[in-house]
Amino acid sequence: MAETSFGSGADRSTKAESILVSNMLAAISVSDTIRTSLGPRGMDKMITGTSRETTITNDGATILSELTVMHPCAKMLVEMSHAQDVEAGDGTTSVVVIAGALLSAAHRLVQKGLHPNVVSRSFGVAISKAEDILKNMSLPVDLSSRDMLVQSCVTSLSSKMVSANAKHLAELSVDAVLAIKEDSPLPNADLKRIKVIKQLGAPVDSCELIQGLALSRRVSTVNKGPTHMDNAKVALIQFCISPPKTDMDVTVVVGDAEEMRRTIEQERRYIIDICKKVKESGANVLLVQKSILRDAIDQMGRFYLAKLGVMVVEDIERDEVDFICRALHCLPFASVDHLVQAKVSEPHRFGYCERVEQVQSSSSSSYVKFTGVKNADQTDGKVVSLLCCGPNSLMLEETDRSIHDSLCVARALVKKRALLPGGGAAETELSVQLNALARSLSAENSKDAHPDGLDPIGVRAFAEALEQVPLTLAENAGLNPIQMMTQLRAKHAQTKSEDGKDLTPEELFANKHYGVNIRTNSIGNMVESKVVQPLLVTLSAVTLATETVRQILRIDDIVAAK
Repeated sequence: MAETSFGSGADRSTKAESILVSNMLAAISVSDTIRTSLGPRGMDKMITGTSRETTITNDGATILSELTVMHPCAKMLVEMSHAQDVEAGDGTTSVVVIAGALLSAAHRLVQKGLHPNVVSRSFGVAISKAEDILKNMSLPVDLSSRDMLVQSCVTSLSSKMVSANAKHLAELSVDAVLAIKEDSPLPNADLKRIKVIKQLGAPVDSCELIQGLALSRRVSTVNKGPTHMDNAKVALIQFCISPPKTDMDVTVVVGDAEEMRRTIEQERRYIIDICKKVKESGANVLLVQKSILRDAIDQMGRFYLAKLGVMVVEDIERDEVDFICRALHCLPFASVDHLVQAKVSEPHRFGYCERVEQVQSSSSSSYVKFTGVKNADQTDGKVVSLLCCGPNSLMLEETDRSIHDSLCVARALVKKRALLPGGGAAETELSVQLNALARSLSAENSKDAHPDGLDPIGVRAFAEALEQVPLTLAENAGLNPIQMMTQLRAKHAQTKSEDGKDLTPEELFANKHYGVNIRTNSIGNMVESKVVQPLLVTLSAVTLATETVRQILRIDDIVAAK
C-alpha cells in the first residue's frame, strides 16, 4: 500500500516564506511603477488601451486604475490607492510609495529570519505613535483664512500638467468648497453638491465658478426657439412630448393616404394638446428628462413649444435630477396634468430664476446657465457649478482630475482643520521621532517593549522606510538624494545652535518644518515657502499603507477557489 506524505514542517515553512516573498515583490513592483511620478518634478505616464484612447497623467489613482494587474497582492495596492482617493482625494501616489518602502523593509527583515508576525506587530507599534507625532507638528487652520486654504490646494496642483494655472484653479476649488461646507453634525463638505461641467475647446484659465446651476446641454433651436429667458419659471418634466408607442413591437398597416393623414393629424393634435397645457401652466423653461421607452420630445414638440415661446433644454440625465431639484428648489413632474394642476395647488414645484441663457464657451461647446435663483441661500440649496475647460481632450481630462484633487484637499481641511509642511518634512520628522522611539524600546528598563525585545528592529525599519518619500522627491527633481536626506536628518534632530546654545521651543518647532525645496534645490522651511498639505492626507496615507502591508505580511498561502 502506497504511503501518502504531507510534507515536513520545514517544507511548509519554506513554502509559506516563498509565497510571502512573492506577494511582497509583486506589490513592490506596482510601487516602483509609479514612484517616478511623485512630486512636482515627477514624470508623467502615457496610458494606451485597447480602445486606442490615450491618457497622459501623473495622478497615482488614475495610473493604477488603468493598469492591468493580475497578482492579488498587487491588486491590494490598487485598491489602497482608490481608498486614499475616496478618503483624502490627494496623496494617491505617496500612499503607494510608502507601502512599497514598508514592504521592502519587511522583506529585508523576513530574509534575516524575523517572523512576519513580529514585523507586523512592530509596524503596529510604530503607526500607533505616528498620529500623535503628526498632530504635534501640525498647524491649526482657520477656514476664514482663505490664503492658507488656497496655498494648500496649490501644493497639490504643483505636480500636475495644469501647474501653470494652479493658483486660479485652487481659488475656484476653495470658494466652491466653502460655499457648500456644513458644520453640523460633523464638519464636512459633500462634493456631490459641486457639479463640474466640462467644456472642450476653451483654455484652462477660462475655468469659472458659477454660484448655482449650469448644465452642459444645448437649448433646442428648432423654429428659432428662445436661447435665453428672463424671469424664468422652470419645470422639470419626466413625461414625454412625443406620440405614444405600444408596449409590444407591432406593425400597423395603413391602407390609403386618408388613413395616413388621419394618423398624422391625431399625433399632431396629441402633441399640440401637451404643448398648450405646458404653456397654460406658466412654465417658460422646460427641462426634459431622457426616456428609455421612446423619444422624450420629438421634432413636432420642439416646433410647437418654440412657437409658444417656451425654452427647451433636453437630455437631462436621471442622476442629474436630484442636483437640479436642489439647485432650483423645484420638484419633477410625472404627468402633464400634474403640471397644469401645480400652477394653483403646488407652485413650489416650479423653479424660479432671474435669467436662463445658453452660453457659448468655445466654437464647439456651450452650456446653459441659471442665474438669480430664488431662495438660493437656503441650506438644502447650497450647490455650485464649476466650469472645467481644456483646449483638447487630453488637457480637459487632466484638468478635471486636477480640479477633483484640489476640491478633495479643500474638503480635507474642512474635515480635519490642520496643515502639515510638504516636501517630505512630515515623513522626515516621523522617521526621526520613530528612531528615537526604537532607541527607547531598546533600553533594558523599557516598560513598553515586548518581552522578545524585537520591536525596536521593526520600528527602526519602519522609520527608515518613511525616508523614501523625501528621497524620491529629491531623486525625481534631479538632486542628490543622499545629500538632501543627510541634511534633513541633521536639521530635524538639531537641538543646539552653531554657537552651542540650546534652541528655543519656537526654533525646535520650526526645524520640524524643513523639507526638500524643489524651487531652491535645497532643504528649507516648507511653511515659510508656503508648501503645505492637509494633515488628513498624510495621516490617511501612512495609516492605509501600514494596514495594507500588515495584511500582506499575514498571508502565507494562496488557495485556488472552486
